[in-house]
Amino acid sequence: METVFNCYHGEEGEVVHCNWIIGKRRLIYSMRLHGNPHRTFVSMHTRSDISIDPLLKPDDKAVFVRVGKYSAIWVKKGAEFHPQLQEAIERTRKWTWYFLRHRKIASYSRFLAMLYGLRIAARTHIPVTWREPVEKPSTLLSTPLTVFLSYRSKNVLLAHEFYNSLKQKGKVDVWMDLTRQHDDLPDHDQAIASWLQKAIDSCQVFVVLVTEESVTSDWVRNEIIWATEKAQKANNFHLILLKLGQVEVPDFARKAQYVLDSQSLSYPEIVEELYAAVHQRRGRCEWLEEQRRRGWPKAQREQKGHYQPPLTDCGRAISLDWIRSEDTIHWTLEYERDGRKTRDKGSGEVDVVDLDIRPGDPIGFVQERTSYRHRARRTYMRSADPSLRPDDVFWNYTQHLPRRSWDEAPRPIAAQVSNLLLAICGLLIIGLIEYFYLRYLIKDPSTSQPPAWIDGGNFIIISAVITMEFAAYMLIRGLYQVIFYARPSEFGDRAGKAALRYSVKALGYLGITLVFDSILNVFIFVFLYAFTVGAILLLLQTIFGHDMRLVYSYGAAIGYGFYVLDEMFPLWDIIKEDWPWPLGR
Repeated sequence: METVFNCYHGEEGEVVHCNWIIGKRRLIYSMRLHGNPHRTFVSMHTRSDISIDPLLKPDDKAVFVRVGKYSAIWVKKGAEFHPQLQEAIERTRKWTWYFLRHRKIASYSRFLAMLYGLRIAARTHIPVTWREPVEKPSTLLSTPLTVFLSYRSKNVLLAHEFYNSLKQKGKVDVWMDLTRQHDDLPDHDQAIASWLQKAIDSCQVFVVLVTEESVTSDWVRNEIIWATEKAQKANNFHLILLKLGQVEVPDFARKAQYVLDSQSLSYPEIVEELYAAVHQRRGRCEWLEEQRRRGWPKAQREQKGHYQPPLTDCGRAISLDWIRSEDTIHWTLEYERDGRKTRDKGSGEVDVVDLDIRPGDPIGFVQERTSYRHRARRTYMRSADPSLRPDDVFWNYTQHLPRRSWDEAPRPIAAQVSNLLLAICGLLIIGLIEYFYLRYLIKDPSTSQPPAWIDGGNFIIISAVITMEFAAYMLIRGLYQVIFYARPSEFGDRAGKAALRYSVKALGYLGITLVFDSILNVFIFVFLYAFTVGAILLLLQTIFGHDMRLVYSYGAAIGYGFYVLDEMFPLWDIIKEDWPWPLGR
């Protein structure tokens, strides 16, 4: 499901239909959209940080408003400002109570939770379905925009980040000179200038990464001048300057239509503002200023972010040598930068290098700025492929590190054996406790004297049914405990006596819990089902004058059976997720 971190302020879509979804463990309100390039539906549930205005109906134009850092709401277009926005937020709070109430009911009865969900659907006059939607990425391009990304070669990896964000999430056609550097890029300055001018003429949006390095670049200067000239002639062309860091916009670029300052924004907010500028819609900063002007209280308390562009560099690889020791990788990279040879060394998980670098490959360097005491991770990687990310390089790098006792390392033998003993002994304890209850505490109905108001045959049937239901309930509750304690994740790296101590302690908890849980179950049966059914049947007996005690006995047994079934339904899902077989998982 979507969260506030992968939705973007100002995105729109036409509402197709709305419906309630009664899932296995939660209630969901879903709204399907048309014409949104980022997603095909949105949903609201108990743990969702995104709300949906109940007034949104099919054929309405819905707008996404990021209210705060961790909260957002979909409202009808035109209601994204105060006070209409605050009224929409108040309406969603009532529906939040629906979700919380449903979750509380579902914690002890899925059947009652289903009835409650149907009641909500009838009260709100919104249809209900039973299957949760499968989220599929939207393949729709919102506008046929072509965006050209301009940057200084030293910022190549920084440009990659914005390139991927605009192409994959912004859903626009993005290109930059890097994609043509092998075959189509000319060899002399005059041809390069002609090629760049042709690229500017063929795009609708021109984005320039303004950094300390790019403002001194002659090529970036020429590109901005050419783009400014085109913007003065063509109304459908937009020049966007993205300021990254504490850098002044040069005089030759002050005529740009959009200047996005990143000093008071975090990286997700920068991307959000860039999407808004590219799609020519109101950004969140402008929206926030309007909210302050209208007196929205939350806008006054908005905390500003802080972004510092990472340290970046580029060059061409000469050689890469690396060896793997017992505990880490040691590497040496030699590359050429500005006509000078440079050598760098590193090891461990802080100094990361792309192990697929070959001589002659264009490479880039990136290191996040940090104010913490520990050193930030730095990465050398190939720069010819814009889709290659530093996280991909880091993952491939860690796969070559020596195995350690963490996620991918095999668990100790003692932990596996203790896990097996815990599962087997847990099942034996369940059997022993059931045998004790059935053998010594529950009387045999064939040898017991039935009450005067019931014959022996019905007494045996009712007693046998309740006994089997009690035994089934104990087995189900015992399996819940065994599955919880015998999960492989609970053992972790325990070895030797530590694993055995954990197993013994878990078995003790299992036995104590099962004994007291069985006693509690008797009280639940007596007070929740027997008294409830008995009160109803006593009322019927008073009205009609018939002896309803036999019917009451069967009714209590049937009601108890529904209670056991309700406990059993979630068990299969839990077994598939947490059952400790295979033990090496």
